[in-house]
Amino acid sequence: MTTATVTRERTPSRARAIGRTRYLPLPSGWPLYAMFVLFPVWWALGLGSFALPALTLPMVYTLWRRRPLRVPKGFGIWLLFLLWVAVSATTLDVAAPGTLAGDVATRALSAASRFFSYLAVTVVLLYVGNLSERELPRRRVIAVLGVFFLEVTALGCLALAWPQGGFTSPLELVLPDALRHTDYVQQLVHPQMAQNMTILGHSAGRPAAPFPYTNGWGSVISTLLVWLIVWWWAWGGTRRKVAAAVVIAVAAVPIVYSLNRGVWIGLVVAVLYVGVRMAIRGHGRVLASVLAAIVVVAAIVMATPLQKVIVERINNPHSNAGRAAQDMLAVEGAASSPVIGYGSTRNMAGSRQSIAIGKSADCPRCGNSSTGGAGQIWLLMFAHGFVGAALYVGFFAYVLWRHRHDYSAVGVAAATVIVLSFVYLPFYGAIGMPLTLAFVAIGLLWRNASERLT
Repeated sequence: MTTATVTRERTPSRARAIGRTRYLPLPSGWPLYAMFVLFPVWWALGLGSFALPALTLPMVYTLWRRRPLRVPKGFGIWLLFLLWVAVSATTLDVAAPGTLAGDVATRALSAASRFFSYLAVTVVLLYVGNLSERELPRRRVIAVLGVFFLEVTALGCLALAWPQGGFTSPLELVLPDALRHTDYVQQLVHPQMAQNMTILGHSAGRPAAPFPYTNGWGSVISTLLVWLIVWWWAWGGTRRKVAAAVVIAVAAVPIVYSLNRGVWIGLVVAVLYVGVRMAIRGHGRVLASVLAAIVVVAAIVMATPLQKVIVERINNPHSNAGRAAQDMLAVEGAASSPVIGYGSTRNMAGSRQSIAIGKSADCPRCGNSSTGGAGQIWLLMFAHGFVGAALYVGFFAYVLWRHRHDYSAVGVAAATVIVLSFVYLPFYGAIGMPLTLAFVAIGLLWRNASERLT
């Protein structure tokens, strides 16, 4: 593995000392497994937004015990990005064009939350990359991601059957009334199965569980689908291949009914990317499988009501004008502070639908949208300037380029996840689970560079 490394030889006594610190019969790598397989549990408890950073704490302890650490090539780009995020905070009290004055303290909390999310995924990357194959087998990590896909698919199907579903979480019960009834806290601690929105002329539930928003659900399930294919198709026998085909067909239903055009685009790009790489490599059987999968999925869509849903969604752009307004304001803000941005988001002076302030019965979607809320790239440009956005994108681009010759199942799958991250930049936010999954993919690429896993 070509990495920037400062490791030292571990003596047997040091290894035994580390081993003796485990007081519970937990497997090595348990924080990562708990992060994904148990995520629906954390969500049901009202802890979904807090589980990811909380589970990085035992990872930090493990990494601290095995100092000094190895880091991947290109890691300096990411460290520069983290530095840029911190420096950008100095502009939190600066007025941005086309936005409301707002409260600096609220902006600071928002900026701090994002910064700690970036730190958390950094820990995940170092954790995946520094543990050995014995401690954290790549096959097990991919199996865990496959199980997570099954869970997210099941919850997506349940959301379609129970779109109004929701319940009070244990965390919500113990919060003070004044706090738990605020919109922001409700989104964090009150589990909802779906987002009910009027897009095709009637109110319909769009799967969201176990995440607050449909866009997050779509981004995550499409990323996890890549790993299910590796787990059950690339590495499986006939039975697993059949099971994979059935599960993917089932997952197609909530994916289509989520009405996430960005996800549909992402899946098409992912299939094309894998197909091109297989064609370049001369993997005829794999390429034939990809083409066969495209034909089968297209046939299923055309022969079912899914085709009508897709056509109606394309003919009802719904959020295009609002997104365009947000994106344009983010670009204008970045142009006025191109180096370090404004540190965080701002509320627009108006909304997607009206210059009126606040919701009403006549205009339920009026109110103040936030700049950078329509996609990760717009957030990066507005909050951290063009330089910060370039550092973020540059890190992912460097990783993708560096591992371009890895044609193993793990390598192609991980690269596909990074490609999806690029596709979703203008459409969806990445903070939280989407970025965590991207950094797990980077960690697997890093590990795969030293010990290739087909």
